[in-house]
Amino acid sequence: MLVSLTVVTWYAFGTIEDFYLKQVRRDLRERLSFIQDHVKDYLDPLNEKDIDMLCKRIGPPSGTRFTVILPSGRVVGDSLADPRLMDNHADRPEIIQAIKNNTGTSVRTSYTLHKKMIYGTVILKDGTEIIGILRAAFPFASIEKQLAEVRKRMVLGSLFVAIFAALISLYMSRRISRPIEKIRKGTERFAEGDFGHRLPVEGAREIRGLAVGMNQMAMELQRRFEVIRQQRIELETILSSMREGILTVDRDEHVVSINEAACMILGVGYEWVRGRSVQEVFRNPVIEQLVGTALATREPLEKDVTIYKMDGDRVMSIYTTPWKKGDRDQSGVLVVLNDVTRIRRLEKIRQEFVANVSHELKTPVTAIKGAVETIRHVRKADISDAPDFIDIISRNAKRLEAIVEDLLTLSRLDQDEMQPRIPVQEVILRHLLLSASSVCKGMAEQRAMRVRLDCPNDLRIKANPHFLEQAVINLLDNAIKYGEREQVITVAAEETDGQIEIRVKDQGPGIEERHLPRLFERFYRVDKARSRVRGGTGLGLAIVKHVARIHGGNVRVISKFGRGSTFIITLPHKKP
Repeated sequence: MLVSLTVVTWYAFGTIEDFYLKQVRRDLRERLSFIQDHVKDYLDPLNEKDIDMLCKRIGPPSGTRFTVILPSGRVVGDSLADPRLMDNHADRPEIIQAIKNNTGTSVRTSYTLHKKMIYGTVILKDGTEIIGILRAAFPFASIEKQLAEVRKRMVLGSLFVAIFAALISLYMSRRISRPIEKIRKGTERFAEGDFGHRLPVEGAREIRGLAVGMNQMAMELQRRFEVIRQQRIELETILSSMREGILTVDRDEHVVSINEAACMILGVGYEWVRGRSVQEVFRNPVIEQLVGTALATREPLEKDVTIYKMDGDRVMSIYTTPWKKGDRDQSGVLVVLNDVTRIRRLEKIRQEFVANVSHELKTPVTAIKGAVETIRHVRKADISDAPDFIDIISRNAKRLEAIVEDLLTLSRLDQDEMQPRIPVQEVILRHLLLSASSVCKGMAEQRAMRVRLDCPNDLRIKANPHFLEQAVINLLDNAIKYGEREQVITVAAEETDGQIEIRVKDQGPGIEERHLPRLFERFYRVDKARSRVRGGTGLGLAIVKHVARIHGGNVRVISKFGRGSTFIITLPHKKP
């Protein structure tokens, strides 16, 4: 702005100076025209004395120097000097210009007065003949003085305008920059995530429009980020609540994200695992190969993998699928870990159970079928052998019935164990143990055995009497079947540390240690041949285990080979 003002001032001063000089030249021409007729009267005939006197009489009062020059250049009259002493003026610029153009002007230093002067000249003619040249001059110093005053006023005016303009510009710039500065600070807060901040709507119309637009943008961004935040929370909640482990792996086989279930499955910390390689996290070549194949083929893959851990091996169903970011190429692999250890174990148990049931049922069915076929083809003469075959059929039918009843009992116990809802009531434990002993009394007497009961009269427990009595009967039945003749079987119960223990102790041959871990499995027998001979179904101890579990307890055995066995049912004591 200052440069523009300077240029304008310089141009204006030049224009004014040119205008002023034009006015001075015009004034000189008017002065020349005023006296030129008087001068012509003295030139024809030539009267040098009167011409000089005329110049000296008119020039000083008007502040003008008049000079009369003959066409030869000789000066014949001058307002300020003696013409006789003045040089020939034929070479003066204004004289030369006047002879060519009838008039002439120049600004130069006077050779006579040694002052800068502005000159104006006009030709004096008699008809077509040049008889003289009349010249008027002003001292240029007076003109410069006036121009200097004008220049001074213009400079002062320009300076005032510049200062005023600067103040106005400062005011306007502050007025404009203040809302812009507020907008800048507001955008910084937006950049920091503070979309609740609002810009003040002030200033010029354009700035107000900008503030309104940015406020609307902030509101929209706030809304969208809130949607994204809610979606992220929902996703994190879903991932954290899932039992399946989920983690994402980038194209360089480094873990990008992981949920809590995956951390628990792998036994690693959330902060530690992020950014680690697949090799560090899994330490399993099969999984590493599976992830690498998924990255290479870009196809979903699934495989069961056994992970070896300190607390036991786990079977994992590993599912991998490529994932992408937007329209870009594959960015990595999504890995889903599903702990199927229990499922695979149950499948194995189911397969073994089906095989065992088939085997257990096959034996009595085969015996019954054989007996029936024999009776069908027996001769009348041998009809006396029919009762033996009928006895075989009856005995094996009873065994089939026992197996089916035990299977039904186990099935019901399995359902109750998964969804505990069995009816319970207050039971006097001594009465329950006496009832179980009386059921087995006849079988014990056949083997000359005696059952001894050791239980306080006032010991009570909340339990299902039918199932608990069945469990005690099963333990007594085993003790009678596999114990030595003429032995004493002890049934005892007591309360210890908030629990009730029911013990069934026999004096039989005992159980080898290698059989103890699997003793309570279905259809598991220590001595298969002797068990079938004595009518065992192989499900009695499995029933005992399930009865204990549905009551929130457990069962265990203490046995030394050749020294008898003690089965202990431990139940929580729920006082009435």
